[in-house]
Amino acid sequence: LKATLEIESASNDPMAIFLTIGLLEILVNDMGFGFEFFMLFVKQMGIGAICGLLVGRLAVWLINKSNLTASGLYLVMVAAFGLLAFGLAAHWGGSGFLSVFITGVILGNSRFVFQQGTFLFHDGLAWLSQITMFVILGLLINPSSLQEVWLQGLVIAIVLTFIARPLAVAPILKKFNFSKNEIILISWVGLRGSVPIILAIFPLLFGMQHANLIFNVVFFVVLISATLQGSTLPWVAKKLGLIEKAPAVPAAILKMSSLSDINAEIVEYTLGESSKAVGRTLSQAALPEQAVAAMITRGKAVIPPRGSTLLQADDHLFIILKPEERHLVDLVFSAPGQGPFTPILPIDSEIRLKGIARVADIRYSYELTIDADDQLCLDELIRQQLPEVKVGSELQIDEAFFKVEAMIGHRISTVLIKRKMS
Repeated sequence: LKATLEIESASNDPMAIFLTIGLLEILVNDMGFGFEFFMLFVKQMGIGAICGLLVGRLAVWLINKSNLTASGLYLVMVAAFGLLAFGLAAHWGGSGFLSVFITGVILGNSRFVFQQGTFLFHDGLAWLSQITMFVILGLLINPSSLQEVWLQGLVIAIVLTFIARPLAVAPILKKFNFSKNEIILISWVGLRGSVPIILAIFPLLFGMQHANLIFNVVFFVVLISATLQGSTLPWVAKKLGLIEKAPAVPAAILKMSSLSDINAEIVEYTLGESSKAVGRTLSQAALPEQAVAAMITRGKAVIPPRGSTLLQADDHLFIILKPEERHLVDLVFSAPGQGPFTPILPIDSEIRLKGIARVADIRYSYELTIDADDQLCLDELIRQQLPEVKVGSELQIDEAFFKVEAMIGHRISTVLIKRKMS
């Protein structure tokens, strides 16, 4: 649901801006509604998408190739590429908003130097921009003028909230197998941002008649929507059973900022009271083979991580891991499954563990069904089941599939484990 709403929110803006400008061109400048309107759409979206794609790829390549003396300049460099994406697309007649959105998507899903610091910087910048934007929009409205349009605004808000959005959302989401409660929640999300108010300024810029009336009505509708739907959204989600529990292990990612070729990151895990790892030793956590505990802090004390270290609530663990293994380590430090036993490891998800990892620890950390003696390690388990063991040997017990990936002498050092349908 979160991803659906985020994509809708981000992709709606370029389309809303295009429709606003296109309809104003038709009303004010007598642009044709047929072919000319279609070509405007192709130009806006096509040029915007191409510019965003090219600038995004260029940004990732150039940032990683640059060797700037001041690390703070990398943050400015990313912002400059955002402005470049918007400016190029707008200059060539495309959608600058779509362009900068695509550039952001590419940057956000790529690896580049000082990435985590860049994300934090732009998160703060985004909040500052929103605050500034709302202050400016507030200066444009006269509270007394809202009294003149409250009835029209209230009627439009009611129609949008209870009729228009549900009718638009429900048929589409049903095709993608969303549940009834999920459809209701998404239908309840309304106009809470500043974009509708900004678009209401466009009729003023085009010099249309009754432009002030349009702006005041839109402002009132957004105000009602933000107040009613925005304030009740958590309550509605809770009533529909769609509130996601806060993670038992809040994690902060500390990137290896200045190393562009290192496929690793340092993740800080804070163990909550309900974490599975609390009360167990570090060796019992059965971390993926290439995940390394670098440091543990408890209060003001720094504890060197050892296999025998007993983990406690509120401990801070700093784990060096590969980004693609992050979800596996999250499972290790998460809260136990609630209710009926349900494996939380996805089908065909791969884990590489050391041969000394015990069956009991693997079962507990990953909630994986393995019908075998708890005290056996992987090396002993595989040797017990197979007459001959070599690199590439395979074995399946219940839903757990094992494959020997590496051996040191006659000892199994690395085992690949997959969850498969038994």
